[in-house]
Amino acid sequence: IGRSLGDFLDQDDRGSVTVQIATQKPGATITIDHAVLRTDAGTQRDSCITASAARLGNHPLCFLLIRDISEERRALAWQRRLATAVDQVKEAVLIAAVDGTIEYANRAVTEMTGNGRRECIGQPLQLLWAKEQDAHFEQKMADMIEMGEVWRGRIVNQRKDGSLFVAAATVSPMRDQHEMISHFVLVQRDITHEVEIETRMRQAQKMEAIGTLAGGIAHDFNNILGGIIGFTDMALLQTT
Repeated sequence: IGRSLGDFLDQDDRGSVTVQIATQKPGATITIDHAVLRTDAGTQRDSCITASAARLGNHPLCFLLIRDISEERRALAWQRRLATAVDQVKEAVLIAAVDGTIEYANRAVTEMTGNGRRECIGQPLQLLWAKEQDAHFEQKMADMIEMGEVWRGRIVNQRKDGSLFVAAATVSPMRDQHEMISHFVLVQRDITHEVEIETRMRQAQKMEAIGTLAGGIAHDFNNILGGIIGFTDMALLQTT
């Protein structure tokens, strides 16, 4: 009480702030985001200053509302860092409502599928899934999410150009402040190349197994033939 607002503002900016407030016309309101100094410790707090000019008779008045927004600023900065981090990862990250409507897609979704973010937002997840999917795939995933469990598996996706690719996916439920499942997050990684290598290795193992089996059969058959040929030669010798 009895002190100037400028006493609580940074020395470099207090002049411009006080001038903005002092030059208002009666009835006008302005909002200024500015750091406010704590006189007990000399620290700063991010604040939102709302100033409303008025007049009581011939006396100009100003009503000030100062709100500490330091925690909001920190939370907002953290959210921005988190969003930036999610946008930089190479895995496709999708957030969808419980009905399957896409509400968020990171940059990797576009790189992986060819669909832009605006094309994905508001669309069902089935937009990205191929028809070659397992018939009971969606129901199995929905049942696990409804129970609050994490689903892991492979999803056959379809790119914008119609080509298919296989993705290793994890689908996790997200809960609201009432602990109710409101959304789920889908994280997937393109493993088409890995699946191709896996298929080739499996085929090579089959061929190797067939070769081993054929070699074993040939060896055993050769042993039988050896006995037959030997006894035949002995019989020929006895007849001459």
